[in-house]
Amino acid sequence: MGSNTTEIAASVLTAGNSTVYGGNHTDTTICPSSEAWDWLYTMQPVYMMVICVLGMAGNIFVLSIFFLHKKSCTVAEIYLSNLAVADLVLVSCLPFWAINVANAFNWQFGLVMCRLVNVGIKMNMYCSVYCLVLVSADRYVALVHAMSHGRMRRVSYAKLSCLAIWGLGLLTSTPDFTYRTVEYLPEYDVNACYLKYPSLEAELTCDLLLIILGLLIPLSVISYCTYKIIQALKNERISRFNAVNSEKKATLLVLSVLLVFMICWIPFHSVTFLHILLRVNVLTGCDLESGLEISNQVFTYLALSNSVLNPILYVIVGKNFRKKVKDVFEQLSKKSKKSAGSTRSNQSSTLKTLRECCTVADVYLGNLAAADLVMVSCLPFWVVTITREFHWSFGEPLCQLVSGAIGMNYYCSILFLTLVSVDRYLALVRPMSFSRLRDVAWARGICLAIWITGSLLSLPALLFRSVKFFPEYGVEACYLAYPHVGWRIRYNVTVNIVGFLVPLAVVSYCSYHIITTLRNNQMRNFSALRTERKATYLVLIVLMVFVLCWLPYQIMIILDTLYYYHVISGCVWTNALDIANQLATYLGYGNSSLNPFLYVIVGRHFRQKATGVFTYVLNRKHK
Repeated sequence: MGSNTTEIAASVLTAGNSTVYGGNHTDTTICPSSEAWDWLYTMQPVYMMVICVLGMAGNIFVLSIFFLHKKSCTVAEIYLSNLAVADLVLVSCLPFWAINVANAFNWQFGLVMCRLVNVGIKMNMYCSVYCLVLVSADRYVALVHAMSHGRMRRVSYAKLSCLAIWGLGLLTSTPDFTYRTVEYLPEYDVNACYLKYPSLEAELTCDLLLIILGLLIPLSVISYCTYKIIQALKNERISRFNAVNSEKKATLLVLSVLLVFMICWIPFHSVTFLHILLRVNVLTGCDLESGLEISNQVFTYLALSNSVLNPILYVIVGKNFRKKVKDVFEQLSKKSKKSAGSTRSNQSSTLKTLRECCTVADVYLGNLAAADLVMVSCLPFWVVTITREFHWSFGEPLCQLVSGAIGMNYYCSILFLTLVSVDRYLALVRPMSFSRLRDVAWARGICLAIWITGSLLSLPALLFRSVKFFPEYGVEACYLAYPHVGWRIRYNVTVNIVGFLVPLAVVSYCSYHIITTLRNNQMRNFSALRTERKATYLVLIVLMVFVLCWLPYQIMIILDTLYYYHVISGCVWTNALDIANQLATYLGYGNSSLNPFLYVIVGRHFRQKATGVFTYVLNRKHK
């Protein structure tokens, strides 16, 4: 490989030998593409987005617990919180690479973002491993040299050490900032963000530094500390001291984090070392080269998944962390009760009604309203586009974000309505046996899961939306550019099954039993159940309107699938499907406007809450 050879980094961490399309090459041979690349390019974006969502949620949760807890962080917790920040930096950069891979490595975010995103990812790797070096050294001092070196375990020293680690991480990631470039490659017809080293020697030096600084030196320190720590934990004399027992609990968490880190990162560094041997011709052969390229992909994303696993380990293994979580929730609960108590004592009965906690159904309907708000906020972009004869003038990122938000709204809406019908079923049909499931805290946790699910299900709209010039129409259109027809079929089937048939089956079952219960004369004697019945009427009507608005769209999706399988064909069908798809889509969008009217017309409890709000506002104005 000469100095003028241009190669695109298929991995976000190393240059590798792979081109955009997985064709592998050395100085003397050109290896054929492997079909495995098609699978990798299909799965990588989805996997990266899953890591992004889970990693952000988990690490923000960990940092929130450390920040909100009344006690100051220990030295080990300072290191672990910096590890969480490093993981958060990494997962925040992954959506850019997910979109890049989905677009066949056509980078759309400019040179500055190409460098910043990759520096953020590489810096996270170095900061993570050296935070773990510090935390293992801290455990070593705490257990092995508790008396002689105790002064070294100061919070101020820990903060300075973390600052030095971030500086080291930034320094060691400078090759990415220096050698990353965006360049048009005509042989692949893409603008690629890739590592363009000035020479083979520079590339080999960077990879060797990656192995030495990123694995060998840290692993040596960690192994020595871990060996001494395990010896100390087995010491029966040490176990008599209560203070050291407390340190042992923290050490078990640290050892678990270290073990998972090595499992995630050692395969990646092993493949990097084999790549070096391949480039200097110690190893040769197309089969080996293809295997290393695919292994590089797989082990890179195994390494990235470490950022998701750490928060899970804190909860599963870390007793002290679980205690902190419990303390934080108790602390917030006490503040909430204290605030509620002072509010009740100082405000009128109108304000008391206004400040009442939402019911489970209110939580679900509130999230449904939020989903509708997201959707209608995106519609002005499409209004402008349609008035300009489908000429999209807002750029490709907004094309993807707007379409992704609309897709997410659809999934979230149907899933929230499914939840609210299940809640009505439990309230009326199973009020005694499943009452514990109808908890507001549970409802909020489930809603968070629904938002994450909606985001994941809308990934095709985010990844495959593209802006392309169509000369036959003279417009730049924002359209769904699937890599192949199979993706379109999968998307349609997902919309039909996950977005309609499964929820409809659950909703139908619940609604049938709800209506049967409402007709039961014995149930009318209970005043509490009469209250539930009023809320249920609102839910049933909202469900019915949702089905009426979205059923035509679902039918169009089925017909579109049949069209691509040539079950139906011809120009008449093509034109009819195009027009009907537009009408059905905007009928579906109309559902977001109808729900608020239904709350006012049908929902007595909602009208009472609205009256309370207006009364409170008017009273404040008169004061």
